[in-house]
Amino acid sequence: MKRWHLGLIVLVSMVPSVGLAQTAKPQAAVKPIGALGDVGTVDTQIIFNRLLSVLSDSYALIPQKRYLEAEEAVFQQIAVEQCTEEKCIRLIQEFLQVERLFIIQLLKTKDFAQLTVTLFTADRKIVKEDSCKGCGVSDLHGLVAGLVQAVSLEDLGIVETVQETGTPLGSWRWKWASSLALGLLSGYYASSEYSALGDSNTEQERLLAELETITDQDEYDQTLALLRSKATESEDHKSNGDAGAFVSVVLLGLATWIYLDPPEPSSASAIFVLPPRTDESRWQLVFRTTW
Repeated sequence: MKRWHLGLIVLVSMVPSVGLAQTAKPQAAVKPIGALGDVGTVDTQIIFNRLLSVLSDSYALIPQKRYLEAEEAVFQQIAVEQCTEEKCIRLIQEFLQVERLFIIQLLKTKDFAQLTVTLFTADRKIVKEDSCKGCGVSDLHGLVAGLVQAVSLEDLGIVETVQETGTPLGSWRWKWASSLALGLLSGYYASSEYSALGDSNTEQERLLAELETITDQDEYDQTLALLRSKATESEDHKSNGDAGAFVSVVLLGLATWIYLDPPEPSSASAIFVLPPRTDESRWQLVFRTTW
């Protein structure tokens, strides 16, 4: 008979050693959304609010008022026509003292929409784009989340590895336990019905013996009717007992088969690694389960 065990290893290593809750989010600025085409002001604001909401999960966002002040200060230093995207973005970053600046652009026609999320950092530019046909605000709402996640993963260097094979953790044990429990309950039900059958048969034998001594016709008819009722009752108990016994045998056989020959061992692992950032910590989490 196979013997199975559950091994659970959780390794948490942090360099330097600090709590995860203490890890600060990197600061980032967000330029107001740029929208062109068949899109209203309200829809534009809804999409921009969604952007801010998703970004705030991974970044400490600079208030929009500060960004607008920085943009105005840059435009006072340099003519608008000389303010190329790269040049002005760098100046705004310097003014705000932030390494990251996000830009979102929405282009929309009647039947088509394109969303672009761009991240400028100190040494690179990350651009993610997605589009949809015949989509509304709710669809664009979802696109924003996906784009931000893609940009954030690349920016923060998060590597996600998830591997899963076989059956989910504990699924075969749950099936085994369920089959065993139901099989035992069915067996108990069958035993109760057979016990009631025995009592009913005993009562029939007693009534048959009484019939042989009864001389009054009315009393004889009543006893005969009771005997027939007991006979019908016995047939019901036997039928129920046989059904319960059959179900019990099937379920207990299934439980035995699952226990002796369970599915292939399952395993799952997940690794999340964040590289060191300025004034921040690195943490690594490894979670592995095996049967």
